[in-house]
Amino acid sequence: MDQGIAVFNRSLECLLRNYTMTRLWAKFLNQPRPKDQYKTPAPLILPEAIRAELKKFHFLCQEEGIPRRVLRLTSTSGVQFFLILKAISYKGEEFYLALFHEHRARFENVRELLQKEKGLTPQEVRVVEAVYQGLSAKEIAYETKLSESTIKSYLKDIFKKLEVHKATELVYYIHQLL
Repeated sequence: MDQGIAVFNRSLECLLRNYTMTRLWAKFLNQPRPKDQYKTPAPLILPEAIRAELKKFHFLCQEEGIPRRVLRLTSTSGVQFFLILKAISYKGEEFYLALFHEHRARFENVRELLQKEKGLTPQEVRVVEAVYQGLSAKEIAYETKLSESTIKSYLKDIFKKLEVHKATELVYYIHQLL
């Protein structure tokens, strides 16, 4: 899976990004693919939807201490993307790491398999997807507005149904299905 990576400072200025991020942002904006990445760096065109989410995330970090956020964004052409924002500290300064990748329809097939053949509920499948994206039980609870104990109960049921013992095994299991 292609994943774009960018780092922003607290003023939300992009300090660095990889070429994949530039390409994915262009795709998100329905713009032509950037030319050869090695000759000239492509200009930074930060989609307004991502800038808005960065501003919200900055506020959540400052006011509520939320260290991570996972969002699903839809481009004007209807393509879905995941944006993962994470607060990181380096030498006493705070930065925001942004990971961006295109949502693959393949997880839809896994969702169907988990529900029909493994007996997971739709809510359990959403929890599986969040774990696969790297969220902790606490982060899933925040994103779904459920209690952490409810998420842990879902995870216990999921582990039993899929015959795994911990989240890393669950991620490996899902990865094998994709």
